Amino acid sequence: MFPFRKKPAPAGPGLCRREALAFAPVVSRDVDADETPAGFVRLSLPVAVRPALAGLAKRFGVWDGKPLRKTVELDAMGSAAWRLIDGRRTAGEIAAALATQYSLDPREAELAVAEFLRLLGRRGAVAVAERGEGESMPPAAGRDGVPPGPTPTGKALPGSRDVVYGGTMEVPMGGITRRLFLQILAGAAVFGRMADTAWAYFVRQFPVRTVEIEDFGFDAATGMVTHERGPAEPYALVVDGLVGQPLRLSYADLLALPQDNQVSDFHCVEGWSVGELAWGGLRPATLADKAGPQPEARYVIFHSLGRTRSRPGGLDHYVECLPLADLRDPRLGYLLALTLAGAPLPLAHGAPLRLVCPYDLAYKGAKFVARLEFAASPVEGWWTRANGIYETFAPVEPGRLRRPDPRAAAAHS
Repeated sequence: MFPFRKKPAPAGPGLCRREALAFAPVVSRDVDADETPAGFVRLSLPVAVRPALAGLAKRFGVWDGKPLRKTVELDAMGSAAWRLIDGRRTAGEIAAALATQYSLDPREAELAVAEFLRLLGRRGAVAVAERGEGESMPPAAGRDGVPPGPTPTGKALPGSRDVVYGGTMEVPMGGITRRLFLQILAGAAVFGRMADTAWAYFVRQFPVRTVEIEDFGFDAATGMVTHERGPAEPYALVVDGLVGQPLRLSYADLLALPQDNQVSDFHCVEGWSVGELAWGGLRPATLADKAGPQPEARYVIFHSLGRTRSRPGGLDHYVECLPLADLRDPRLGYLLALTLAGAPLPLAHGAPLRLVCPYDLAYKGAKFVARLEFAASPVEGWWTRANGIYETFAPVEPGRLRRPDPRAAAAHS
């Protein structure tokens, strides 16, 4: 929620694959887990706040001092993996179980589990316990052959020697640190792109939306927006403002426009990133060319579906604003995404339409986009109005980028 998380230090050289897969993940007692109506696991994770900035957040009235939490919804495979984390099964055993259950290639399953656990480790949700020599895990039974979710205990589990809880950093028996945990799991992965099946395993590990009231949905098969109260309605993207030809485009209309695909990284303001996401959709320039911006149009304001829980400055829905020239610049990779990892964009990640902005912090990438308003002057986005810490111009820090921001190069030329 706040950009106060300290960027983790890079892990050292990873252990070998065999050693990494021999460690058993355990759940931090700071994590709460329940199930969605669809039967998926939903996690509530603590969010770290830097002490140096906590006072500032309180003074701005954006934090009351209570512990902050973030909700993460897992998909079917992630939920199955979570239910296998009990402090006794090793990462290798979890991967083997999932390979059998979902007909995955064994190495593909190992890659997926390694990255899944590493992401959870960075969030302080899990740590590792090393099984003693000769110890084995007793059989467990549960729904569909998958045992029920673990019960965090805050103590060393039977059959384990060293335990660290990522959320509290409690070390009841010493030995393994959070940094070593990241190093261990990194040892189970290989460099390069993961297979699509493995990537799909943890693609929903992004935090789900937090500012919108969750009272609407979207069905990509029909192009309909559903509401908890009221009838469903066809989705339509409105393009208006300072344009010569206002547009109203259905979901099918958007799919019929020229599509483009790209693989780019996702950078959260909190300091974490997800690499090599496969997006598909249309370029903002395509819509701009179709609508014909008037000469004075220099910015595009993105308006989102739904209503937000709070209303900074009276604003009741999510808004962001970006320069039209940047949106047209092909070097910057802006994309109005309709798909993620080859499938229709999930609602949790912005369906039916979201803006992908590889060189900007993720809060600039509006989700649930329903309107593009061309304007002569910029406006402050939702988060900037809610908290001045969130700047209007929000480029990703150079150290987090794998390729330099073209705007930075232009500024120094």
